Amino acid sequence: MRIFVAVYTCAAIACVVLAVVFTYYYGVPYWKGGSDELHYEQFGTQFGRTFGIFDYGVIRGGIVNDWHNSVGYIYLMGLLVKFGDLTGGFHTLVPRLFNACALGLLSVVLYHAGIRLKLAQPTAVISSLGAGFLPLMMWVSAQSLRDTFQALILCTLVYLWLPDSKKHLRYSIGYTLLLSFILIIPVWEIRKMQAFVIFLIIGSSVLLNNRSYNIIRLLFVTIPIVSIAGLFIIRHYSDLSSNVLAAIEQTTGYTDMRTYSDVGGGLSSFVFSSPLFPIGWILRSAYALVSPIPVDYSTVYTSWLSLGTIFQIFFLTFLWGGIRGSIHDPGWRLIILAFLLFFAGMAMFTFTIRHMVQFLPFAVLLSAHGYEKYRGDPREIWFVIGASCGALAFLYLLLKVI
Repeated sequence: MRIFVAVYTCAAIACVVLAVVFTYYYGVPYWKGGSDELHYEQFGTQFGRTFGIFDYGVIRGGIVNDWHNSVGYIYLMGLLVKFGDLTGGFHTLVPRLFNACALGLLSVVLYHAGIRLKLAQPTAVISSLGAGFLPLMMWVSAQSLRDTFQALILCTLVYLWLPDSKKHLRYSIGYTLLLSFILIIPVWEIRKMQAFVIFLIIGSSVLLNNRSYNIIRLLFVTIPIVSIAGLFIIRHYSDLSSNVLAAIEQTTGYTDMRTYSDVGGGLSSFVFSSPLFPIGWILRSAYALVSPIPVDYSTVYTSWLSLGTIFQIFFLTFLWGGIRGSIHDPGWRLIILAFLLFFAGMAMFTFTIRHMVQFLPFAVLLSAHGYEKYRGDPREIWFVIGASCGALAFLYLLLKVI
């Protein structure tokens, strides 16, 4: 409860402050005058004030196009509009405070995941608070965006399938499957491609924990899952194909946009114009780990984000240590898999900064584990990283002048 209250309180304050800052810079409480967050509010308001709560089917094709990839979040926004109208009128802070609540709950899930993974309790507390207090996590949560709520569901699903120290699932397989099925529905309706990632994680958990089932129980669990997944794919083949093609086209569009953007002072152009394999993959991965690039201090919120990235950079060594030191543990392997899959989705496909909130919680857990396993003085690592950052900053400024 204290973790939730601390994170929610700070995130709620960030919601108000960021809305005021955006209004100061852009005249409206939306980043750069409004993009996705404004559209979600407009579509949600149209649904909330025109249709009932059981009219979900009218959103696709009625309010938005048939190919819209986040009908679920528009529906959620419509419910928040209805709630706001019941309590004095909808305000843009309603969905933002809802996201702040989701961030607080996400921190609680991370705390319980850390305890299940045998982190020391102080480490589990600090890592859960650290994830909630990261500037990027709060910046995304303080806007009317789907990413924080989606991250909460994804982290909860991974937590459900974490084994305990005896390599067994904490709950019965039936309960876990039922709850997972319920949670996968909003994942599919908010961002479809991530439902496939969750299926991979669940399948991996079953395989990693096969010793906890006898062969009959294992078949009893896997055959229905494979059958349902097969029927779903056959029934929705055309829809899935169009979504895959749209994702590929979207990837090309994001690549072109980043190639010609001036984010990072031309660094984006160099990274995204490189051949995709293998150089492009390596550069994108390195770029994603230090994003948003901490070079923009022109506004209050970009300075805040840049300072957050600097903090992240100081823990990259421990992130690598956590991955390397936990590869043989069934529970930590699931965290590594979740981190790598969501990281690859952001780094290799969309490279949208707000999508980082879906892999950052797992990165924080792995960094905390690496910090616990490190036997030396962490100040030595931080000194080397600080000196390296200083040298890179000097080189960056020198290239900008040239």
